[in-house]
Amino acid sequence: SSSSSSGGSGRFTPNRTHASLRIEEEGCLLVNHDHDADWACALADVVWDSGQHSFAVEVVKPGPNMYVGVATVNHDLTKCLGETPDSWSIYSVDGDACHAMQCEKYAVPFTQAGDVVRVHVDVDAGELSFQVNESSYGAAFTNLRGPVSPSVTLALRSLSVRLLDPK
Repeated sequence: SSSSSSGGSGRFTPNRTHASLRIEEEGCLLVNHDHDADWACALADVVWDSGQHSFAVEVVKPGPNMYVGVATVNHDLTKCLGETPDSWSIYSVDGDACHAMQCEKYAVPFTQAGDVVRVHVDVDAGELSFQVNESSYGAAFTNLRGPVSPSVTLALRSLSVRLLDPK
């Protein structure tokens, strides 16, 4: 099947990243440097409007209130991933899958340094699935509406994650 993506390198860039999040390592490392409570979201600078894609996020400095998933380009960077109808995610603390304020049991937590969450996106089928540390959990969502971008929400100071190989 053909696959379509547009945009840049698949890295984090300032124009698609909440001001509380610092970008390091040429767009691969995201650090929450000044937020204590509110949500701070970042979208990678690639947009997937068809085909199958994946990316991974490694927990560098762990903590609660971390979400990993995808969002549309118009996602509000002050809103948590999975809180809005235009975002889909899993939550670090309990592995729940969240979309439009609805969360359901799905995977295991990813709260330790070195934990890796891989996200598989099939835009044509509207399907989103996740792996946590090599364990697959099947489709978390079948209502995905593209185009979407890789995305992360970090809610507490000093949390950090590294974006791995979006494709």
